[in-house]
Amino acid sequence: MSFRSNGLPRHRNGVFLIIRSRAAIGSQAASTPTPLWPRKSGFAMSKRLLPTKEDDFWTLALDERLKNTQILPAGEGVDYFNATTRSMLYNIPYGESMIVTLPLSDLPMIDGAWSPTGSQAWYASALLSAILLQESDERIVGILCRSESLSILELGSGAVGLSGIVSNLLLSRRPGTHRVYLTDRDPNILKQLEQNVMQYNEHLRKHYPAIKEEHMEVQNLDWNDGSACSRLKDLDLVIGSELVYTLETAKGCASCVQILLKNNPNAHRGILDQSQFTACFISTPRVIGSD
Repeated sequence: MSFRSNGLPRHRNGVFLIIRSRAAIGSQAASTPTPLWPRKSGFAMSKRLLPTKEDDFWTLALDERLKNTQILPAGEGVDYFNATTRSMLYNIPYGESMIVTLPLSDLPMIDGAWSPTGSQAWYASALLSAILLQESDERIVGILCRSESLSILELGSGAVGLSGIVSNLLLSRRPGTHRVYLTDRDPNILKQLEQNVMQYNEHLRKHYPAIKEEHMEVQNLDWNDGSACSRLKDLDLVIGSELVYTLETAKGCASCVQILLKNNPNAHRGILDQSQFTACFISTPRVIGSD
C-alpha cells in the first residue's frame, strides 16, 4: 500500500480521530505492494436517511458496514481453513525521496474465520497515516516541533497498528527521544500487535539501519476503565481510526477521549468523518452526562 496526502483543514494540535470508513484494506501476496488509497468515492454515504434515535443510528452504521465491507484473502485460491495469517507490504514515504517498505500482518484466522473487529487494517487507518505524513500541514509540524521528547498514543490500534507504527517512523526523523503507545483491549489483538511491533523493529535494523529506533509500547486499554484512561498523561498527540460501531463502544470511546482532553486542556479536537456520523459521536458525551 502506498500513501498519498491532500489538503485538509488545519488545527494546531490535540486529538485526531477518524470515526469510521467503509471497508477493510484488501491485500495481495506479501511480495506485491498494493497501491490502494481510500478515494472520496469510497467514503460515499448511503443515500438512505439516517434515523434520529442513537440506537437506530448505530444499528444502521453496523448494517452498512456488514453490507459494504470486503475482507480479501492474501491471493486467489487461498484455503481459508488452512490459512494462518496474511501480510501486506506498506510503502511509507520517508523524507524527500526515500520509501520505507514495511511488512505487517493481520490477526491469524481462528476456527476458519477472521475476527470481525480489529483483526485487519481498515481504510481509515491508511487515511490517518497519510494525514500524519503531511509534514507541510501546520497541525503535524506544530506538534512535532514542540519538544525533543514527544509521546503519541493510538486508541484502538487493532492487530496491525498501522497508524501508530507510521507515527513511530515519523518521529524517528525528529531529534530527541520519543515514545509511541499502541493500545487495544482484546488479548489476541494485543498479541498480534506486539508481533508486528517486533517485526517492524527487526525489519528496520536489517533493511534500514540508518533509521533511528524509537520506543514503541503495546498496552491494554479499556475505554470504560476511567482510572486507566486518567493515568494517560503528558501526551502530545492522541490518534485513532475506525474506532466505534455500537452505541456502547461509542460511549466508552467518548468518555476516554473526554478524560484525555481534560488532562490536556490546551488540546484541540479534530475529527474526520462521513456526514452526520460525527454529529452522533460528538453528542455521545452528553448522553453520559459530559460537556
